[in-house]
Amino acid sequence: MGKIAIDSTPLSLTRAGIGYYAFELCQNLPACDLENRYFLFTHNKDTLVEFNFPENVEVIEIKSKKPGLLWITRSALWARKHKVNFLISPSNLIFSVLFPKTLQVIHDLTPITHPEFFTFKSRMLFKILSFLAVRFSKAIITVSETSRKEIIRLLKCKEEKVFNFYNGLNSWVYKEGADWKEVKKKYKISGKYFLSVGTVEPRKNYEATIRAFAKFLKDFPDFNYIIIGKRGWLFNNIFKTVKEMDIANRVRFLGYIEDKELKAFYQNASAIVMCSNFEGFGLPAIEAYSLKRPIILSKIPVFLELNLPNFVFSKSLEPNDITDAMLNVVENPPLTAFPNEAIIDYNWQRISEKYIKLFKDLNL
Repeated sequence: MGKIAIDSTPLSLTRAGIGYYAFELCQNLPACDLENRYFLFTHNKDTLVEFNFPENVEVIEIKSKKPGLLWITRSALWARKHKVNFLISPSNLIFSVLFPKTLQVIHDLTPITHPEFFTFKSRMLFKILSFLAVRFSKAIITVSETSRKEIIRLLKCKEEKVFNFYNGLNSWVYKEGADWKEVKKKYKISGKYFLSVGTVEPRKNYEATIRAFAKFLKDFPDFNYIIIGKRGWLFNNIFKTVKEMDIANRVRFLGYIEDKELKAFYQNASAIVMCSNFEGFGLPAIEAYSLKRPIILSKIPVFLELNLPNFVFSKSLEPNDITDAMLNVVENPPLTAFPNEAIIDYNWQRISEKYIKLFKDLNL
């Protein structure tokens, strides 16, 4: 029986992108792989209270106020002492340096490819740690072929060291959503709306989308634009744009909401809008498709890679083209058929199977 450790610290009670990845990884991989023993590293075991783990899982709480460098160092020492075969790090790049048998997940290289969306300190730190991760890790896992090619090209990584495991649908998609009448009442929602889901940050292109929506309102003045996601960084101009366009009564920032409520918002949206400047994968697009909602996307490489039926592409990242896409979806709704076979690869059963195969290929 092999020993696999997972850094569960990206998982929190208010999850976002990488947090969801860590949640699904911790929930699905041990359950699919009963032949190996799993150790979930955490600085606070309360973040794992909702899990019902199989017998092959042990939670290792290394107490700390936050999972910083000291916590990572102590976790790596624990892994060495207990002869862990592989450590999966969904986010913390430093693990690759301190524990060479790390399977490091790098979701995208946005701080390198689009440095204008990050502070100087954050992008330089990411760049240094990414090169170190490529140098010292056992393998690199990423979530799209677009990201895989960029890791090989920009980080000078050997092709055989980088593996693309497409992201999977989060488990809340398969569960019952909240009652829409109750959700509408709670958040004071009325009328039709576009929906965006994602951290409030510049790379999501919210400024251009808000300007596009302001123009769209001239034809459909009763619509709303709802943005669900936590505040990230460099977001002040996004809120300023709403004030500048004088549409504060039509644009709602709801922050983090419960998964059941999120599903209800997806199911009742006129369309999901995701006109990002860059994404490593773009899970909301797959979530929207699985719930049979129209999706408006920017023509960036990863969305062209996914390219599912009923994707509606904006011709560019500019407001005028995004407005045209909004008008197109409302005036000429896309096909009603959303074949499930188109998203069959985007599930955590298959991702878990790929991890298990990788363990064997790396001579576990």
